[in-house]
Amino acid sequence: MNKLASFLLAALLLGSCLQAKDLLEIKGDYLLYSFDFNYVYGLGNIVVKAKEFSITAAAIEIDMANRAARLSRDCRVQVGKESTTADMLDINLENLSLTFTSFKDSIQSWTLATQKKGTTAGAAPAVDAPARPMTFRDYEAL
Repeated sequence: MNKLASFLLAALLLGSCLQAKDLLEIKGDYLLYSFDFNYVYGLGNIVVKAKEFSITAAAIEIDMANRAARLSRDCRVQVGKESTTADMLDINLENLSLTFTSFKDSIQSWTLATQKKGTTAGAAPAVDAPARPMTFRDYEAL
């Protein structure tokens, strides 16, 4: 019951920060929301689904104030029919761009913009927001 309540709280808070077209579905074995720090921490079988991608990982940290998320530990990303793996994955929650980092033979980092650029009638042009640094928290303080 606690897992369900934590998940619903995290989903509601994340949903309130994102516009309706940018909702993320987050599932995991353990999800914790810290009201004091406006921070979500998750561990174990994490699944993040959006309209354009699906991600599985072992851990997630979401800094709601800075609108940034980091998934780690064997990240697998499915974008359309393309599948990619990385050791760490950062999500800019402003535009849902994905930044992959791999530490296998050498340190490699690359970005994948998942939102389509362009405008709709009466809307402002889409602009890439600069990546905001995450504020990392001591897990015992959450």
